[in-house]
Amino acid sequence: ERGSMLKKLLKACDADLRRIKILDCMASEGLTFAHEEEFQSVIEKYSPELVIIAPWHCFLGASVDINRVNVFQKLANIAKNCKCAIILVSHVNKRAQGENANNSATGSTDFINAARSAIKITTSQFFK
Repeated sequence: ERGSMLKKLLKACDADLRRIKILDCMASEGLTFAHEEEFQSVIEKYSPELVIIAPWHCFLGASVDINRVNVFQKLANIAKNCKCAIILVSHVNKRAQGENANNSATGSTDFINAARSAIKITTSQFFK
């Protein structure tokens, strides 16, 4: 169901779905930040130019502490090793919906502090 919603969004943007591979963390054992080597090997298998992790907190794994900035450094290293860009998508914190992207991301403030840039995009236009 998560993949179908993503496909709907991608179709609305005229994406070429033949060039897109959707991996679901629920169906892919080991596809978590806790298994750094396996996570990197999955990216290497497909050799993408862009990896979008949405929502990022679903890929944490039980043993990962989101309050530790090293999680994001590991992802930066994976992006560098795999020669790709990684975009982490966060849900909007319901208490901070009207605020800027720095204050509205769900999870640790390290998520925003570790990012090169942060933007806030809503998808409501696709579901009218």
